[in-house]
Amino acid sequence: NGEQISLGQGYEFTRTCSIDQDEKRVEWEERVLLICSSKYRETLSKNLKKRLATATEKLEALTPAPARGKRQIRDAKTLEEKAETILTQYKVQGLLRYHFEREEKVLVQYIGQVAAVRTAKRNKSHRSDTRLHPWKDGRMQSLN
Repeated sequence: NGEQISLGQGYEFTRTCSIDQDEKRVEWEERVLLICSSKYRETLSKNLKKRLATATEKLEALTPAPARGKRQIRDAKTLEEKAETILTQYKVQGLLRYHFEREEKVLVQYIGQVAAVRTAKRNKSHRSDTRLHPWKDGRMQSLN
């Protein structure tokens, strides 16, 4: 039929090579062809998207919303170490960034008018919410 089908893309260049042999220097030109198949490129792209999605999911799982049975990492250093471990494990360093914010809410409960000051000091409870916010390609991604 004479129809041409593209199987990939590539380019060609030449380089000079040399070797010292029997006290003589031998030089030659070498032709190099670099070719990337379309199917291979599609596979790499699909796998990268999968790794980015999984790493994002794992990063978000490090900081669940406060709820019964959900523990948050309170130490910033530990949180950063675990986040870096995830980025390394899924080979997305430099492709996926994160930052975290810590919110604290202090709830003071007053019981009676006379004992208000003493009770307030005893009944302070701290609740914190730390969330990782993944970024891809310089744009913030939805946390939903």
